[in-house]
Amino acid sequence: MSLPYGARFTAEHWFDRLIIALDDGGGRDLPVRIYDSPDKTNLIQETLFKHVGPSRALHMIFEPLPPGEYFWELDPGGQVTVAQIYITSTYKGTYVNGNLMTGYDLRSKIMYCSDELQERAVAVTGDPIDQGGTQVKEGSSIMAVQVGTVEKNVARELDELNNGGRILTGSWYVETA
Repeated sequence: MSLPYGARFTAEHWFDRLIIALDDGGGRDLPVRIYDSPDKTNLIQETLFKHVGPSRALHMIFEPLPPGEYFWELDPGGQVTVAQIYITSTYKGTYVNGNLMTGYDLRSKIMYCSDELQERAVAVTGDPIDQGGTQVKEGSSIMAVQVGTVEKNVARELDELNNGGRILTGSWYVETA
């Protein structure tokens, strides 16, 4: 498919991850968005997946969302991607370029999480992430932290390291004694 496509879904509980299965992403950057409905009146979350190749499961990780009706959409930008589908599905929740499709559904799933509010650790410049002296070069200013628990050994997505690298999506680095 080369047009924007996606699926309507219902979350029965709080969830914090969407997983979309692709046979081939074409080696390109692919944006995935979560909206409130197929009408796309309210953008809730957006993630850009870089250089998506063959046989990939895109793991979109975000702050927990409450139960309700949602719609995810992947936009290949006019280039061909190969989605994994369920043939002869009866769900009827798949949309291609805003049009409801029948006869198949896209392969995806959501991951439920706790509905208890929790303070989450944040990265602060200087946090160590291994025993070799690698540290977070850029991160939250300690004075900018309004909510959360400041702990060492925790880094956020795309925080730069003093060795020139960057933290990858969803990476948590824990120093062990």
